[in-house]
Amino acid sequence: MKLGEDDTVIFSSRVIPGNERAISEIQNTLAERNIKLVTARQFDIHVSGHPCRDELRRMYMWAKPQIAVPVHGERRHIMEHARFAKSLQIPYAITPDNGHVIRLAPGPVELIDEVPVGRLHVDGEVLTSDKAGGMWERRKMAYNGHMTVSVVIAKGKIEDGPVIVARGFSEPDGRPADESLEPIDEAAESALATMKRGDFGDDEKIEKMLVKAVRRAAEIQFGKRPLVDITIHRV
Repeated sequence: MKLGEDDTVIFSSRVIPGNERAISEIQNTLAERNIKLVTARQFDIHVSGHPCRDELRRMYMWAKPQIAVPVHGERRHIMEHARFAKSLQIPYAITPDNGHVIRLAPGPVELIDEVPVGRLHVDGEVLTSDKAGGMWERRKMAYNGHMTVSVVIAKGKIEDGPVIVARGFSEPDGRPADESLEPIDEAAESALATMKRGDFGDDEKIEKMLVKAVRRAAEIQFGKRPLVDITIHRV
C-alpha cells in the first residue's frame, strides 16, 4: 500500500497507554506528506478489537469447542467469560492465572502445576525480577526522592543533628532543595524532642519516629513521601 497527498488515514482504535509517542510519530509522518488524518478524537469512529457477547456466541457456535480457557482481561472479565461459555453449553471452562499449567487431555481438564512468571530486568550485569527489593526502592526514589537523616547520640542524649540530606528535590527556581528543607528539619527535631531520655537507647524506636515525621513533613512540603534512611552514630 502506498499513501500520498490527499489520501485519508482513519485511526479507529484508541491509543493504548504507553504507545502515545510511537503513534504520534506515525501521525506526524503522515501529516508531513499532506495525508488527511481522522481519529477518534474528531469523530465517533472507535472500533474495539474485543468481541461483544453476540460475537463470542457466534464464534462458539461455529467452532463448537469442548474447552474454554479465557486468558485475556482483568480477573472479572475472565470469570464472566467462563460463565458465558458454560451458558453456551461448552462442557469445560477453566479460569487460570498467569503461571498456571493446564492439562487439557487426557483426562479431566484441570490445573496441574504452577511456574514462575513475571517481568525480568537487566540490572547492570544482573538479571532480576521486577518485584525484587532493589527495583522497588529504585522506583520509589525515582518518583518520590530520597532523604537521609543522621543523628549523633552520646550518653543517652542527642549530641548533634538531626542532619538531613535530600536527593531528588528542588527549589521553585530549580536549585537543589535547601531552604525548603527547613520544615523537614523542624519536624525531625520535634519528633526527637517528644522522646523520653530512656528511648534514646532504642535505635528502632528512633528510626520509626524520624521516618514517620520526615515523610509526613515531606508530603506537606513537596507532595511526596520519600524513601527515608536513618543513620544513628553513637559516641
